[in-house]
Formats: sequence, C-alpha cells, structure tokens
Amino acid sequence: PFDAYSSMKYKAEKTAKNYSKYFDVVVLRYFFPYGPGTKKDSLINRLINNINKGKEITLHNGGKPVINPIFIDDLVGIVSSVTFNNYNGILNVASGRSYTFHDILKALSGIIDFKFQVISIPRTKRKVDHIYSNKALLQLLPDFVFTSLDEGVRYTFDAEFEKMDAIK
Repeated sequence: PFDAYSSMKYKAEKTAKNYSKYFDVVVLRYFFPYGPGTKKDSLINRLINNINKGKEITLHNGGKPVINPIFIDDLVGIVSSVTFNNYNGILNVASGRSYTFHDILKALSGIIDFKFQVISIPRTKRKVDHIYSNKALLQLLPDFVFTSLDEGVRYTFDAEFEKMDAIK
C-alpha cells in the first residue's frame, strides 16, 4: 500500500478474511462511483458542477490518467446481487471500461449546449492509472449490463440540473 488509507483497507480485508471459515465474507472494492446522490466532490460530479458554474476545467498532462468509473445504479445493483449470492472473497466493482479524464469531458461536451474552458497543465506528481480487473465479478454475474459512460454522465448531468432548478 502507498498510503495510510490503502494500508488500512488492506488490513481490514485481511481481518475480514479471517472470518471466512465461519461465514461468507465478501469484500467489495469499488472505484470512482458517480451519479445522482453520490458525493459532490467525486470526479465526474465535480466536473459537472464546475462546468455549470462556468469554471475552467484543469487537466493534468492532457487528461491522461485512466480510471474505471462506475455509475451508482450499477454499484447498487451489484451490491444487491452479491448480497444474495453464496460468494466468499474479494470483488473489484468496476465497469471494466477505462477512461481518461479527456474521455469524460468528451462525454460531457456531447450533452452540454455551451462551451466550457479546458486548460492543460504539466503533471507535478507521478501519473497513476486506476485500472482494475472485474473478471471475478463478471464470473459471478455474467449477465450484468453496465451503464455506458455517455448514459451515466447524461443521468448525472440531468439530475444536477433538476437540483439547480429546484433551488431557483
């Protein structure tokens, strides 16, 4: 583990595994959840909010870090399905699709009627791609259909605008 958070997560997984001889223990590792009702400061929600406020979007290194975002409805569906399965182990809850920040902005630009400013600055820290295998998840839930990035971003954007209209 690289930091205290990762170290604590690793130790928690090891502790949970000790109980797997008594009952099923499932550790769900989910990455970059986004969508209506998720944290305002999550990456995709933050991008949408900044665009709505007319703020410029800053991309490090041309938006090249890669992530596996998962739409909140998919996450909820997976948690529900796994809860009622006889599974014991660790599952990476990821869409299986990798996107750069630039890809996410491209999806947003397809649904926003106005231009937004994007600037690129050099990276000051080591580039870290966040790519996770969801092979075990797909073996457990082979018929699960993930929401596409374009569709998830559209739902999220529409929900944010509904909230803004309700406040007015």
